[in-house]
Amino acid sequence: MTNENEAAEQPEEVRVTTVTVTMKCLNIVEQYRAGNIYKGDAIYEFAKAIPVGQDESAESPGKTLESYISMLDDWDRERTLSDADEQHEEVREEEPNGDAISKGHKRVERNDGDEYDAECDEPIHRRPKIDTEQFPWSVSDRMEGSALRDECAATRNLIANYVLDVKLAKSHLLNSGAAPEFPDSEWKSLLSGLAVNLDVVFSGRYSTEHDAKTSHEIGDFTISTREATVSKSVKTAGDWFIAWNQAAAATTFAFPHRNRECQEYGRHILDLFAAFAEEHHRLILNYDRAVRKRVALRRNLLLTDLAEFGDLRVQFLDVRGANSGSQAQTNTGRRSAKRSGDPCLRWNRGVCPSTAERCTYKHVCSYCRSPDHVNGACPNKPKTGADRGQRRQTD
Repeated sequence: MTNENEAAEQPEEVRVTTVTVTMKCLNIVEQYRAGNIYKGDAIYEFAKAIPVGQDESAESPGKTLESYISMLDDWDRERTLSDADEQHEEVREEEPNGDAISKGHKRVERNDGDEYDAECDEPIHRRPKIDTEQFPWSVSDRMEGSALRDECAATRNLIANYVLDVKLAKSHLLNSGAAPEFPDSEWKSLLSGLAVNLDVVFSGRYSTEHDAKTSHEIGDFTISTREATVSKSVKTAGDWFIAWNQAAAATTFAFPHRNRECQEYGRHILDLFAAFAEEHHRLILNYDRAVRKRVALRRNLLLTDLAEFGDLRVQFLDVRGANSGSQAQTNTGRRSAKRSGDPCLRWNRGVCPSTAERCTYKHVCSYCRSPDHVNGACPNKPKTGADRGQRRQTD
C-alpha cells in the first residue's frame, strides 16, 4: 500500500479510488475477524476489490493483496494465542473486595464478571468462543465414540492433533532422522487425513527437481504455490507397487498402528492385478483411488474393510459398473481412432494374425475393396496383367 506522502501527490481521482479500495478491503478484514466469512472467500473478495494498477509508481496489486492477506494471518495468530491462554488454568489471588487478579497477566476480573486492563482500566473485548457441544454431531460422537475400533480412534486422535498446526507437525517430522523420503505436498495431505496422490509419489521418486511452482489465477491476479510436478503417473501394477511401498512407509511412520492395515491392503490390490488381464489394470487403479478416498473421508473405516467397498468393486471393476463401462468405451474409441482405411496386405496374402475387429487395417480386397475375397481371388481384376493397376500401400 502507498504511504501518506505518495498518496498526497496523487491526483484527486486516484486518491478517491485508493480510499474506496482501502475501505472495501478493511471491511473484508473486519468481516473475517467477526467470523462472517472464510479465509478463502476473504482473499477472493480482496482480488475482486483491488484494481489493476495503472500508475507504474503505485504499488503492485499483488503486493497490495499480500498486505491484506498478512492482516488475516496476524488475526489468526492472535486468535491462536488467545485460545491458548484460555486453555491454561490461571492462578488468581483474592483481594479483600472480592476482585480477582490474574498472576503474570495485566488483567483484572471484577465482580461484574468483565475483564479490565490493569493499567488503563478499560474493558477487554474477547471474541465469543464457539461452543462445540451444541454441534448436532457432538451428541452422537459422545454416544458412539466408544464404539470406534482402537485403530480408527488412534488415527482420528493423531489427525486431530496434527491439524492443529500442520506446518509445525510437518516441519518437526521432516527434522526426524528416521523420516522416510516422501513428497512435501503429500506429507501435508497425509497428516491432514487426506488421501495420498500416488502419481505424485511415483513421479517424485524419479524426479531430481524440487517441488515446482504452480500459479492460480483469481480475477486479474495470480497466486503462486509450490506443488510436486507429476512427470510420471502410475499406469501398471509395477508402478503401483513402487508408489504404494513408499506411501505405506510414510503412513506407518506418521500412524504406526496402521502398519498391518497397509500391508494387507497392498496384498489385496496386488491380488486384483494378478486376477485381471493387463488391459484391465487401469480399472484396478481407479478402484484403488476410490477406496483410499472413501477411507480418508470417513473416520470409522480401515483400508481392510473390504465389505464396505462392494459398491466400488461393481462401479469400477464389474463390466456392468458405471465407471468400467466408460473406461471400456474410452479404450474402444482409442482403438478405432488408430485404425487405417487401407486394405490389409497381410490379410490379402492370408497371413494376418488379427481378426477384422482388432486389425489396424481393413480386411478387404486390395484391388476392389470387397470383404468377400482376397486380392489373388478377385474376379474384378483384368485377366491379363494381373498386377497392373493394383493399389499399393505401405505395410
